[in-house]
Amino acid sequence: MKKYILLLFVVSFSLVSFAGKAKGYKIKFKINGVKDTIVYLGHYYGDKKFAVDTATVDNKGQGVFQGKKSLDGGIYFIIMPSMHNTFFEIIIDKDQDFELQTDTSDFISTMKIKGSEENTVFNNYQKFMIKKSGESAKYRKALTKNKANKDSTDFYKAKIKKIDNEVQSYWANIEKKYPDYLIAKVVKSMEEIKIPDANIDKNNPKKDSLEWAFKYQYYKKHFFDNIDFGDARMLRTPIFYNKLNTYVTKILIQNPDTLIKEAHKMIKKAEADTNVYRYVLVYWLNYYEESHLMGMDKLFVDIAENYYLKGKASWADSTFLSKLSDRVTKLKPNLVGNIAPDLKLETPSGKYVRLLEVDSKYTVVIFWEPHCGHCKKAVPKLFKEFKEDLKAKGVTVFAVYTQIEEQPWTDFIEQHELIDEKWINAYDKYNFSNFRNLYDIYSTPTIYLLDKDKKIIAKRLDVEQIQKMIDRLEKENNKK
Repeated sequence: MKKYILLLFVVSFSLVSFAGKAKGYKIKFKINGVKDTIVYLGHYYGDKKFAVDTATVDNKGQGVFQGKKSLDGGIYFIIMPSMHNTFFEIIIDKDQDFELQTDTSDFISTMKIKGSEENTVFNNYQKFMIKKSGESAKYRKALTKNKANKDSTDFYKAKIKKIDNEVQSYWANIEKKYPDYLIAKVVKSMEEIKIPDANIDKNNPKKDSLEWAFKYQYYKKHFFDNIDFGDARMLRTPIFYNKLNTYVTKILIQNPDTLIKEAHKMIKKAEADTNVYRYVLVYWLNYYEESHLMGMDKLFVDIAENYYLKGKASWADSTFLSKLSDRVTKLKPNLVGNIAPDLKLETPSGKYVRLLEVDSKYTVVIFWEPHCGHCKKAVPKLFKEFKEDLKAKGVTVFAVYTQIEEQPWTDFIEQHELIDEKWINAYDKYNFSNFRNLYDIYSTPTIYLLDKDKKIIAKRLDVEQIQKMIDRLEKENNKK
């Protein structure tokens, strides 16, 4: 699913983003220390890198990248496979006919550019940042060494602050002097959010927690103040993805309801540019596939239903949408927090039982079959834990045999003595219950944990996780 989504996104983006451009590009270069080889021109795109052209380098280190269609603006790189994929960065935007010369001894400090003012500005910026980073690192190292001496620490902190101020001033000058250049957008995006004072009474007993909450909410609200969602060039830098992913995975609470709310806000913001909108929407759809946290399928279903399946993803073709709709149909009934779909199944004795009529504090629903290698270990292990501990905690097990041939099932039950008034063995002889779709059963064993109201607490658990999950729930309930 994930690979299909990403492939669709990359292909469709490529088809759209180059449309309507006919000026072309020509980048002549000379790299001293490289000869008789192939080099690549590529660009960032989110957290990935894509090659867009190749050039042959002659015995003098000279070559040219040339094409009939202009390139989309962004931070590009020239990469040398013969030097273990070493690369250096340039900017391609309005200036697409220029020359550069550099040396493998130090690509940045030796670089000379002709015909591209923005790359001259970018190269000067790189040189400045390397110099200031080195100075700052030196003082930080000294600060660590002399942290016991107050006079020394004050001295080094002052030096570091002075460097920080110089950097901020340099960035501000770029933003003011070259507002339309991509480098101006890049440096602005790296500026830290300045959080104002919370103005909380110092005598308030909850002062610390209130200040923390204020700072967190302010930082979260203003996190993207310096990112231009209306500028698709930012997609072809390392900046946009890093900011987006940091916000989603590090700043936001990893709760599906929280993420859904923030996703809608961000997607709305991204409507300022069609390509940024597409990237952000795909990111959120894929987040469920990338996340290892339980319950994120709720986020996936929400994004799919509210955008893709409502025709708000014009790049998605009918085949993809059909597969997406089918996936949503299978996930939606068994989202964490939902009441579990009812099942009316038959026991080995021919009696019918209904899942939602099971009276129990907790219900473990396990889908299994005796020919499954994992099931052969997991089911007896679960029964052992059930008898020794789980049953006393108010657990009933609803064990669903996923096949229809009765003999292997009853033989396994008898062999492992899976018999108890609180262990319910059941199966669907005629496939009437639709349990595979209702519970998204594509492998066995699959384990769900339900509360007393048959609400899904957790799903796709390992046997070892059941005990821990119930213990945690019991601890939380005791606190309440």
